[in-house]
Amino acid sequence: MRDARLASEPGTQFHHHNPNYEVAARIVEAVAGQPFPGYLRTRLFTPLGMTSSTTVDEPPADVARGYVRAFGIDVPVTEPVWFTGGSHGVLSTAGDLARWLIAQRDGGGVLTRPRSRSRTPPHPAATTRWAGRPGGRDSCPTTASGSATPPRRSLLPGGYGIAVLATTGLALDNDAESLAQGLATLVGGETPEPALPAGVVADRVLAALLLLSVVLAVLGAVRARRWAARRTSPWRAGLRLLPYLVPGLVLLFLPELMSVVFAGRQGTFGQLLYVWPGLAGTLGCGTLGALVVLVTRVSALVSGRDRPGREESGETTGVVAWESESV
Repeated sequence: MRDARLASEPGTQFHHHNPNYEVAARIVEAVAGQPFPGYLRTRLFTPLGMTSSTTVDEPPADVARGYVRAFGIDVPVTEPVWFTGGSHGVLSTAGDLARWLIAQRDGGGVLTRPRSRSRTPPHPAATTRWAGRPGGRDSCPTTASGSATPPRRSLLPGGYGIAVLATTGLALDNDAESLAQGLATLVGGETPEPALPAGVVADRVLAALLLLSVVLAVLGAVRARRWAARRTSPWRAGLRLLPYLVPGLVLLFLPELMSVVFAGRQGTFGQLLYVWPGLAGTLGCGTLGALVVLVTRVSALVSGRDRPGREESGETTGVVAWESESV
């Protein structure tokens, strides 16, 4: 962040950016003279009675594995090693999150009431992140478990609080968020309307594209010689093959492209696999299929250019031999 510039003048606009909170956590470490996880434990978790809460830096032995969803299949993943203090990386339980919500409402001797009230979501269905990012871990009420999804917690009017945790991935669809919004609607006396998560719809579209890329790759490879026979100009044939490089280029620069989509947020290719493995899988399959078609067509072009010379040579030899026998 040494070369980062201010997005706006301090105090003029609100910007949410995880590294800002990580810098704040690092300042806490420098001032307190202890690691941030220990500071959370002694100054926040213990006073609030959140005895089952800790961080990914100090995980308990019984932490289960979290999952990311790809094409409707839950795939177990491991926690990446990185600094998460301040912005995410907390392991907790539903019971502890209930204590946190009570502290948000009443102060709990740790948080001041004016500050906790100012952080209360204004809308009954509104939710606020407690912790989460690709590969983040939360836990279930009965046992600590890994998760790639941030829990959703809501403090509703009337003193009601909702905390939802899930072990599925942080992608286009968020199980915890969907459940929390539905519960908030029920608490408000209304009936939630079930809807197919956006991530499920997107993965179905990607699955269809993946199957289409496989079919087109097979057809392109089978018909490579027929395609090469119709090409009279090597330059035009080369231009026709250039589009097959597009899937590979998109896959190669996928982190940069996703940074444009997500307002400049930067990540590695490995982190993108936590967020949307279906997209990476589809692009990977498309790249492999395009490479197969490219290789078979280039091979057909090269062999097609050599074949007339060999046929002409055979015909000439045959004519000479016939004339010799005649003489």
